[in-house]
Amino acid sequence: MRQLIKQARQAIRNKDYSEACVLYRELLGHEEVKDNIDFKFRLAWCSEKAGYLNDACALYEGIIAHYHQQGETGSAASLQAILDRLRKPKEITSAVDFEALAKADRKRLIRQLLLMGEERVLATGKTLFNVGDVAKHLWLLLEGSVRISWPEHEHHDRVVTVAADEEAELFAEDSVFTLQRREYTVTGEKISRLMAVSIEKITQLRQQSIDFDIAMEHLMRERWVTPILSRHPIFQRVNDIDRVRISHLFEPVELQVGECLMRRNEDHQAAYLVQEGCLFLVHERIEHDEEEDETGEEPDDGALLASVLPGCFLHLGGLLRGYESSCRVVAITPVRLLRLTQQTFESISNRRPWMIQALLRLVRLPISEQVMQPHEDDLWNTNNKIELRKVSQDDEYA
Repeated sequence: MRQLIKQARQAIRNKDYSEACVLYRELLGHEEVKDNIDFKFRLAWCSEKAGYLNDACALYEGIIAHYHQQGETGSAASLQAILDRLRKPKEITSAVDFEALAKADRKRLIRQLLLMGEERVLATGKTLFNVGDVAKHLWLLLEGSVRISWPEHEHHDRVVTVAADEEAELFAEDSVFTLQRREYTVTGEKISRLMAVSIEKITQLRQQSIDFDIAMEHLMRERWVTPILSRHPIFQRVNDIDRVRISHLFEPVELQVGECLMRRNEDHQAAYLVQEGCLFLVHERIEHDEEEDETGEEPDDGALLASVLPGCFLHLGGLLRGYESSCRVVAITPVRLLRLTQQTFESISNRRPWMIQALLRLVRLPISEQVMQPHEDDLWNTNNKIELRKVSQDDEYA
């Protein structure tokens, strides 16, 4: 433990704050110091310096609560001022090194996943899984080579190779983040050693360990959100470093079946990226639409306008001031969304006026086309347009 403290202090002296975060998290994992307020404060400060602001805020909140319990109101007030500053939206700066933090977290994450997995051997030409299969594992390639093939030649095959002396390589992790079926087939390019980590085990450990949950969240934003942003008309011109930082500004939101995210004519000030589940965009009648309804210009009340699945953006107009929702959005399964608020977007777009121009072009499209579905990309393979018909009296399944 003394060695860990020494290493953490040295990392701070070297201004390697992401490494210091890793070391202080490991240190706080020891039973005898898990409640040490000084170490928690150091971890919060290092998280702030490294740019892991959500973690820093959560840690500061806990410390503030501790100060109030101890009657140290002055310390609590001082720390509250820091917390308020961190929560205030601001322009992203180059001082935030998310890439270094992600690398440090990934090392610890890979070690943990290797401990949780079961080793498998994949022979040359044998199939690990097929497109459309239910995803049950996250995979790490320990040694060898595998080929990733998309259906109907939609993309060039990708080959992942790891030599005997190299670090294990994660692949096929996207289904872990979205809970979707596999979108490609994986076969052995040559005899390979793999580690299979059960998605069920990953879910259980995320509920039990804050550190593991944080590391998986980092991985999701790096390996899933950032590639989506790179293909999105609004974010594709942002440089790679800032795009990674923007991915960390999306806030997780969860809905249960039947919950309404927003209603028609509501000024809902946020846009959403769907991570898990499915939502429907439904036409909703309002009082002053009666005239329009009589002319037949409006669809029937309750008509399905579009469905939204993992990888899709919705309500992009919510990033503009005064924009009102043109439909009702309801969850038809349990849903996890990543929310980008209007206030946060304004802090990003202040120096990037072309983002507003791209956004204005998008919100002029019909509702069903505002759901972003970039073409020729595996992240949006699913056809999101669902057509419903009324069941007739003579229908066999009525």
